[in-house]
Amino acid sequence: MIYFDTTHQSYIEEIRVGSDGPIILIDETISSIDQLNTSLITNLQIQRLNTLIEQSIKKNKKCWSANELSKLFNIKINTARPISHQLKKAGICRKEKGFYIKTHVMDLCM
Repeated sequence: MIYFDTTHQSYIEEIRVGSDGPIILIDETISSIDQLNTSLITNLQIQRLNTLIEQSIKKNKKCWSANELSKLFNIKINTARPISHQLKKAGICRKEKGFYIKTHVMDLCM
């Protein structure tokens, strides 16, 4: 679980297994894929991102690990791990500063 600590202006991640992989944090202001520039990603990545946004809204869940993505998309975790990196490369996600992790350093995308 990740939450934003307004006192310290940083994201805090509670203890979790590091093997769950990189984390994608869906910004609360994103309610549709139409709000994002998807011109640099593939149709498959658009479909997955759209599903991710829809599930984030439906489940009121903003944080997704690679392990959770593998279950959501019915893919192997080694296939799910690069998703956050691909979205960062396309400019849809960014490495977030002010992210404090109590266990391992992992990627955070917003």
